Amino acid sequence: MLATAALFAWVPRTDDLRGGTVARELGVLRRIAVWLMFAVAALGISSIFAVYAFIGPFIADAATGMPPSS
Repeated sequence: MLATAALFAWVPRTDDLRGGTVARELGVLRRIAVWLMFAVAALGISSIFAVYAFIGPFIADAATGMPPSS
């Protein structure tokens, strides 16, 4: 609550902070570059998930010679 009060007290109120309409913000989804960035992010996140969820136990098994615990 203290941080919220400090923000209201010290952050200047300008028209730049108001943002745009929802339709204008969603209009960005018409750009192919945005969708390509979504795809890159999804591939990056899924590759990290694959390493920790699937590949990690196999490496642990190979390195220690013991099966991974559940």
